[in-house]
Parts: sequence; C-alpha cells; structure tokens
Amino acid sequence: MITYLVEFLSVINRHILEIVGGFIVVLGGIIVVLFCTYFLSAKKSINEGNEAIVERLGQYHRTLNSGVSFIVPFIDQIVMENTIRKQILEMKPMSVLTKDRIAIELWIIIQWQIIDIKKTFYEIDDLQISLTSLSVCKIREVIADKNFEELLIYQDSIAARILDSLNKLTKNWGVDILTINIEAIYLPEAIQKVLEEGFIAIIDTKNSIEIAKLQAEAEKLGIHISKEDSRKYIRNVKDIISFLPRQLQLIIGNQNFGSQSNAEIKAMN
Repeated sequence: MITYLVEFLSVINRHILEIVGGFIVVLGGIIVVLFCTYFLSAKKSINEGNEAIVERLGQYHRTLNSGVSFIVPFIDQIVMENTIRKQILEMKPMSVLTKDRIAIELWIIIQWQIIDIKKTFYEIDDLQISLTSLSVCKIREVIADKNFEELLIYQDSIAARILDSLNKLTKNWGVDILTINIEAIYLPEAIQKVLEEGFIAIIDTKNSIEIAKLQAEAEKLGIHISKEDSRKYIRNVKDIISFLPRQLQLIIGNQNFGSQSNAEIKAMN
C-alpha cells in the first residue's frame, strides 16, 4: 500500500514538474517576446541630416540627433522629424510694385535652414506656408520703398535688406535665412518695348550720356544699333557686353557680366 502511494506521489510530482517546466518555458518565451518588442519600440533611427522632437506624456522632453537613439515606449513619443539641411524656397514669379508705381514680377530664390527644431515645431504651425507668406510680405515691403532704377542697380543691397528683415522674425521660429537671390526681373511688355527701342534703357537725363557712350562703343566695333535691329542686338549682346555701363548691363539682363548681381531681365508673358 505504501509502495503504491509512493508511486502515485511520484507520478503526481513528475506531472507537476512537467507543468511547471512548461509554464517556465512559456513564461520565458513571453518575456523574450516582450523584451524584443520593448527593445524594438525603444530603438529609434533618425536619418542623417535630420533631428526629431520627443514628447513625454504630452510635453517636450528632448531632441534626438541623427543616428540610433532610445526612448521609453508608451511614455515617450516622436512627434516630429525634420531635416536640418539647407533648403530652397523658390518664388517664381511674384508680383511687386516699385516706389515709382511700376508693376514688375520677380523670380527670387531663398536658401534657408532649420537651426532650432524645437522652436520650429512649437512656435509656428505650418513652417513652409508661414515662411512663404512672410517672404512675400517682406519682399513687397522692401521693393515698395525703392524705385525701378534703384531696383536694377542696387539688387545686392536690396536682397541684403530683405534677408536682414526676414531673419529678425524667423529666428523666433528656429529658422535661419542664408541667402536671397533675385534670379530674374520680368518687366511689363510696355516697359520692355521702351527699353528695346530706346537702346534698352529707361530714357532720362541721368542715362542719356551712357546711351551716347554705348552708341560710340558699338560704332567702334562696327555695330549699328537701330530700332529694327534691336531684337538682333539683344540676341548678340555678348559681343559688346564688356563695353556696357553698369545700368545697361542690368537692363539687358546678361547674367555673366560681373559678381555684383546675377539678375536677369525678361518680359512678362
């Protein structure tokens, strides 16, 4: 009787050990799966040239740089990842009005960069739209304070003024405006026609002497400029571009005449 009882207890003990062993294996498997899931959820890879914002329980916690980082799953959350590389905002074309009431269109390229991603996320709702709207406003504001001739001659200083006025505001957004280039100036057809037929210049007392110099230099090269030849002259302007005064170079629109400006003058479509 005792022998049977011992054998019975032995069988029960064996089954208990098997059950416990199976439970431990299952529990171990669950722990491994949970650990792997936790590890994968905690591991975050930020692309090269990017940064990311991490919030903890709905509040800003820290900024992640490019590379591999770890967060606390279910408590931390990446709410935004954006590039901190240089970016281009192309505004082509935009209508502006000069101080002397001449309506023109400008093709402007703005190079900008995020320098504080925290401000970019929390201080402004839609960065692209806000940056575009602010740029348009500031460009029109600066151009409205300059007459047409000043716009042609002092493009670099005008661009610098726009750059400075933009940076005063965009610093609060964590954005740095790096460069502003006036790539092209599109003139109304009426003004373009005056420029072409009047030796491609705005006729006034100041530039009448320069026009005479242009004629003289053209004659030295054996080139006669007439109204009928104006279009042909424009196509072959590089032949005498080095002799042109500064104002006429700008008006003609050659983009390779010097380092002061890279603007191009065109007629509006």
